[in-house]
Amino acid sequence: MAAALRTTPLARSIHTGTTPKLSGGYGHENDYMHAKHMYNITEMKNRKLKFGTAMVAFLTIGYGTPIVAVLWQQHKASG
Repeated sequence: MAAALRTTPLARSIHTGTTPKLSGGYGHENDYMHAKHMYNITEMKNRKLKFGTAMVAFLTIGYGTPIVAVLWQQHKASG
């Protein structure tokens, strides 16, 4: 019983799974460095259609979710 009480405490530390490379990252930044056309938005095909569709979707979800939640609560409270 006394031997169990004399155990050494374990050291706790926070560490990542891999060590950083000498280039300053974890070895995956080359995927982003070599993507030449990633941020070329002005030459995107159907840009107005894609961004317009995205904006309509964002606004529909942003305004529609609270409206549906209020209607659902009112429906549950009335019944």
